[in-house]
Amino acid sequence: MSLVDFKEIPLANTGSGEQDTFELFARDFFETLGYLIDENPSRGADGGKDIILIEPLSGIFSHAEKRWLVSCKHFAHSGKSVAKKHETDIRDRVEFHKCTGFIGFYSTLPASGLANTINAIKGEISVQIFDRAKIEDFLVNKPRLRLVLQRYFPKSYKSITQNYTWEKLNNTISILATGNGSVQERLIDAYTSSLMLLEPDDLPIGLQKEFSQLQESLTNVEASYPGEGRIHATIMQMDAIKVKEIVEQIFSIYDRYRVNLIDDLRH
Repeated sequence: MSLVDFKEIPLANTGSGEQDTFELFARDFFETLGYLIDENPSRGADGGKDIILIEPLSGIFSHAEKRWLVSCKHFAHSGKSVAKKHETDIRDRVEFHKCTGFIGFYSTLPASGLANTINAIKGEISVQIFDRAKIEDFLVNKPRLRLVLQRYFPKSYKSITQNYTWEKLNNTISILATGNGSVQERLIDAYTSSLMLLEPDDLPIGLQKEFSQLQESLTNVEASYPGEGRIHATIMQMDAIKVKEIVEQIFSIYDRYRVNLIDDLRH
């Protein structure tokens, strides 16, 4: 099941004023990954290109650039694949715009005919295809793309964040309740393996400040020897009363997040 719903981006072939959104998404996607935008999306005749990217290439003794022609096809609303007729004369378009590579940026998949065409020209120009699965993988697994995901796919972003947060909180509670070792050792394990992977923004607004303060309270002591780490140093110097207080706070955050999640699902 897909995590990102590409239909959150409006249709590309309407006069709604938002028909350029998929191209703008592609621009922000690549710019965030470190590409330079040489030519932005524009309306009207574009000569078979939507965006021109510059990819900086650095070696030990020299620097170079690679120029990419990006073609965006947003067919998610119909579910149709990108056919050969939608991507004609790829090599000629790349050469016309003085590029050395082609990027197909698709919210569905290339059809078999187009895939064959692309394979046939790979020996002449560089080709990359970002289909829906590859784009989703980047959006979900590249932290730097978090804001891009949130901006263009707000519903998907919320769902992904909720699932991720719920998983980490569940793991935390499970380790605290059934893990091995002393309470301090279980708290260290729960925090380092799950809780520290969350950011305050991953939680509802009403829990963010408290979670931030919790993080601070678990990392506010300097390590006393090499390799110890602030988390271990902080938790191991706590007395039993303070550890109990911290654990109860974590359970409280878990319970309130669960209630918030149930309310969201009901609505």
